[in-house]
Amino acid sequence: MNDCALFHPPEIDGTKMKLSKAVILLFLALIFKVALAEITVNYTKVYLVELEFEKSVYLDITDLLRNQTEIKVNVSTVTEINTTTDCTFNETQKNCSCRSGYTWSEDICKNHACCKDRPCSLKPEETAVCLSDKRVSINGSTKFTNDSYNILYEEKNKDTEEYKTKSQEITTLLVKEFSQLKYFDSLIINSYSIGSVIVNYTVQLLGTVTSEELEKVIKTLTDSELITTGIINITVPDNQPIDIGLTATISCRPTEPLGKVKWLLTDQDNKTTPITTGIEANLTQDNLTDIVTLSNISGSWKGMFLHI
Repeated sequence: MNDCALFHPPEIDGTKMKLSKAVILLFLALIFKVALAEITVNYTKVYLVELEFEKSVYLDITDLLRNQTEIKVNVSTVTEINTTTDCTFNETQKNCSCRSGYTWSEDICKNHACCKDRPCSLKPEETAVCLSDKRVSINGSTKFTNDSYNILYEEKNKDTEEYKTKSQEITTLLVKEFSQLKYFDSLIINSYSIGSVIVNYTVQLLGTVTSEELEKVIKTLTDSELITTGIINITVPDNQPIDIGLTATISCRPTEPLGKVKWLLTDQDNKTTPITTGIEANLTQDNLTDIVTLSNISGSWKGMFLHI
């Protein structure tokens, strides 16, 4: 792999007009996809920007942004702008709602109990952040056989300069590959373990990704395993727990055809068994959606359902 400097796009600040406090304002949270065009690699980074302006110019502003397909910012290019959040403002609070296809961030949900796409009231100085409901989390592990990285799995070396240098090298190599994915947001190293050196990390994407795009990353990062969350949407009954003897339906819909799939159940004893059509379970498929219907269920169905 050739060495390549990691690109960090410049921070983009929101624009704020000087307005009377009596004027109702509309806030837009924007997702910026920033790409740096080079000979072999495009690095991407998502930015959240909050704009504040008079409600009377709403249509003018949104039309202007909608027509911006490319904006040059220093050495980077903004290639996609999406409106995610609408707010109205007064002196004591702002009332916000997520646009269709977006939900509140985990921080907003945790700190304000504003979850999914429900309306939310925030303090004027707080940032309203709705993110794509198709965002993806990747838990990965990659094995590095370079002996110079062996220092990383020894906890006692954590405060040394060599440890910090090697850890940054690993982070840069991983970010270089994953930042080629369209909605790359962040990569965090969780731990190092022995086996040459195995790096365990989490990647956050603020949008969806295809299996083909992930396979390209895997081909570059040999000896890697990736487990994704968010690519497949599993729908479960809202009225839980479900009483014995009732009926329950669980559906699983991927964003693209995955070929032959299996349903598994992991019970309370952490034992995993395949789910097949039988007396209580019926497996069906509707286009891309795989469905498990449980009828007259017993306590043996308590556990975690997996769709692989």
